[in-house]
Amino acid sequence: MRRAALALAIVTTLSGRAVTSGATAAQASRPDAIAMIVHHSNPVAGLSLAELRRIFLFETQTWPHGRKITVVMREKGQPERAVAIRLVCGMSEAEYDRHLLFQTFRGTLGWGPRSIRTAEAMIRFVFNAPGAIGYVPADVADSTTRVLRIDGRLPGEAGYPLRAAVARSNGAW
Repeated sequence: MRRAALALAIVTTLSGRAVTSGATAAQASRPDAIAMIVHHSNPVAGLSLAELRRIFLFETQTWPHGRKITVVMREKGQPERAVAIRLVCGMSEAEYDRHLLFQTFRGTLGWGPRSIRTAEAMIRFVFNAPGAIGYVPADVADSTTRVLRIDGRLPGEAGYPLRAAVARSNGAW
């Protein structure tokens, strides 16, 4: 039994797929779900989908503890970005861009989301930025950041709201 646990720990460490915040390996390994990630120092453990939407639409720009929120998204044209915008905001990428442009024109948005090229870069950015919130495929989330509960659920749990209609293939959605 100890040997099996040790082998699992070694494989988990080598693969960089350790999971924290109560998520089990099965919960985080959903290839069709998006995991919302934050820095470990962020006291927020979960958000409602409505709260998450307000953050991504820049209607909420600070965390409850006062730190500025930095929204981190994949680069334009990346399939994960379009999926995240659809699931979180209920918009197409073009509608989201128009929303941000309108917010900027009105003067209510001084900065937009940070653009990140890869899921691994997203994890590194969130790890290094205490106010950041980003997303990665649930099967890529690791122990360097914390996976948030959305509507009280983690990515592998029934009823998790950020599940894509199509699974990824070759690392892209």
